[in-house]
Amino acid sequence: MRRHTDWLAGHWPELAAAAFEGYDRHGAGAVVVWAASRSRWLRPFQPERLWYATQIHAIPGAAAADFDGWEARQLETYDPRAEALVVFASAGRPVGYRVAGNPAPPHARRLARAADN
Repeated sequence: MRRHTDWLAGHWPELAAAAFEGYDRHGAGAVVVWAASRSRWLRPFQPERLWYATQIHAIPGAAAADFDGWEARQLETYDPRAEALVVFASAGRPVGYRVAGNPAPPHARRLARAADN
């Protein structure tokens, strides 16, 4: 979806930092971006919550069939030092992405931590 990719591109440093922090603390997983209402999809995407999940059952409304093995393959093959897994969840079906960009996730986390000092 175009709204998803636009939002990913506009928020990559924050997502990359969150993804690497989650990986460092919990292992392979995905950043989950939640928007509770489908009507919000008609406007520019504005998430309400963000968290890190290592299991598909931690994503509201998700079933293994929603990803048809995609999530398992990505968790086993992605490189958390260069990429992030991001799942958009709402009242409808979740949609997952494997994303890479600059800065790389470890560097994005260092930048985020430096900004909080």
